[in-house]
Amino acid sequence: MACGVMDTVGNVVTPAVDVDEDKLERWENKAEKAACALKTAMSPDVRVLIRDGEDDPIVIWETLKTYFIQQHTAPMLQSISCSPIPDA
Repeated sequence: MACGVMDTVGNVVTPAVDVDEDKLERWENKAEKAACALKTAMSPDVRVLIRDGEDDPIVIWETLKTYFIQQHTAPMLQSISCSPIPDA
């Protein structure tokens, strides 16, 4: 991983102030472990989707969200039948 602090969209930015190197190293280690845990849990077919950001857990998570979380529920709701239940 590049040396720097990640912002909310996963970009590595150079800190404006002095950063505690120990905290930064711990953060990078945690990010590396998180990325590894995410990749380990994936099948090879899914792992292909994240090859561009495979070292960044934020990029991995956002990519998975894009592919697997349905953003719009309208088509799903339209497929539900609302016909009345016939009398027995």
